[in-house]
Amino acid sequence: MLRELHHRIKNNLQLIESMLQLEANKQGASASKASVDTSVQRIHAMALVYETIYNTERLDDIDLVNYVGKLLDAVRDISSIEFSLDAEGSIYVGLDFAVPFGILLNELVSNAERHAFPEGSKGRVDIRIESGDGILLRVADDGIGIVEGFRIEETKTLGLSLVQALADQLRGNISLDAGSGTSWTVRFPA
Repeated sequence: MLRELHHRIKNNLQLIESMLQLEANKQGASASKASVDTSVQRIHAMALVYETIYNTERLDDIDLVNYVGKLLDAVRDISSIEFSLDAEGSIYVGLDFAVPFGILLNELVSNAERHAFPEGSKGRVDIRIESGDGILLRVADDGIGIVEGFRIEETKTLGLSLVQALADQLRGNISLDAGSGTSWTVRFPA
């Protein structure tokens, strides 16, 4: 019964995603279209969690590495940027962790796509996930970098405000390395 519930949630999210995509296609090339496309990506990140649950034997735990791999596959299909995932073994988390984690990761990846690489330029985004004393997520790009003195706590953009809120929700700590390119590290407690 629980598996069927997750399947229905996934189907409903995919329906919403499709409706938004239709709306985005009607918008043409505009700021409104970009906003709708971003919403579609967020919903897709949530739907993937439920798809992962539906296709697994373990309904109580989600293989985070498998989930992130599927999320990156979807991004690779629509991006000219190269993405890599570095993780050892499986890391199992609950649904309450996986959904906000997926949206947070989606925001960091989308942010790198939009801002790290000037239109038409090639680049690379490396994602690393480690477990041990908690979970570590690192999203690093080799793009143009971020403005000096940037502080996520003072951001006014929805995407990075969402990253901060989701990290807080999961009791994670965010750090930024703005050396060559941009590298975000989020540490979540065990």
